[in-house]
Amino acid sequence: MVRLHNLKRIGAEFYGLDINARSSACSSSSSREVEPITLFPKLSRFVLVNMGSLEEWLDAMVPSDSSSSIKVFPNLRDLRISGLPKLAVLPDMENLTSLKELQITRCGSLACIRNLNSLTSLESLYLSDCPALLDASLDMENPQSLRILGISGCDKLNPSLSNNLEKFTSLQRLTIRSDDLGSWPIMVLHHLANLRSLELGGFSDDHDHFPWPHPITNLVSLERLVLRGWPKITSLPDQIQHLSTLRTLNMWEFEGLEVLPEWMGSLRNLRELEINNCSNLRQLPSAEAIRHLTNLNQLRIARCPLLAERCTKGSSAEWPKIAHIPDVYIDGKEV
Repeated sequence: MVRLHNLKRIGAEFYGLDINARSSACSSSSSREVEPITLFPKLSRFVLVNMGSLEEWLDAMVPSDSSSSIKVFPNLRDLRISGLPKLAVLPDMENLTSLKELQITRCGSLACIRNLNSLTSLESLYLSDCPALLDASLDMENPQSLRILGISGCDKLNPSLSNNLEKFTSLQRLTIRSDDLGSWPIMVLHHLANLRSLELGGFSDDHDHFPWPHPITNLVSLERLVLRGWPKITSLPDQIQHLSTLRTLNMWEFEGLEVLPEWMGSLRNLRELEINNCSNLRQLPSAEAIRHLTNLNQLRIARCPLLAERCTKGSSAEWPKIAHIPDVYIDGKEV
């Protein structure tokens, strides 16, 4: 369902349930066990996008005189909801036991996701730009099922996420972005030994440090790290140097950073380095440090005017440090 801009309410008509007929049938067969009513039994994917007037999405209901129960979307595996700015509450998710992927974005009034913790098959959860979302039941009944988790721009969820993060021991990909650094206790990631991709940052323009999780020694599977900074950050978290399995490092928006640290030479397995929108960055690590990056085969520099000028092929100051790297791109162009 896409761009139904005038729709304000999803109710009984959506479910297509003939309540009167079913109730009558149930009353005439009171001696037999009543089977549940199953709605949309074969639907595996449901998308609800850009419905700016939608204010109410009701649960499927049966009459009070009926002994039937209702199962909605029993085989739904993928649910995506985006661009519903007026909707405050979603239908109860208790029976979506087959759901594997849930994505909810740009729902500015959404305050509650009921029984999210009952999604025992859930493998991927992404919540973004839902600033009013306070209750999402992140104390999952089966936290080990979750493989991918992304929380971005849902600042009121921060305490709940912090309290439950260590339970998601099967996580392979984690993304956390928040404007409210003050609501974050120290992130606990040391139980996430299966984590392969981690994206952190964009936390707050008011702070001069990056809230790096402690400790990180158990992140033995981490291969990809994406960090998003802000103008007051003048250095990278030096704990990164201990991530010996790291293959890809992306740095975004560290506008206060001027020089990359020498310890980057300890990332011996690094294959790809991307530096984006670091307007004051002018210098790479020393040539000796970069020579230690024997597996580095791709360097991308974008929107870093000072560094780009110094990495010009030929006679520039930084070019000799990177001339041996097979693939070098500056502002999208191969050097």
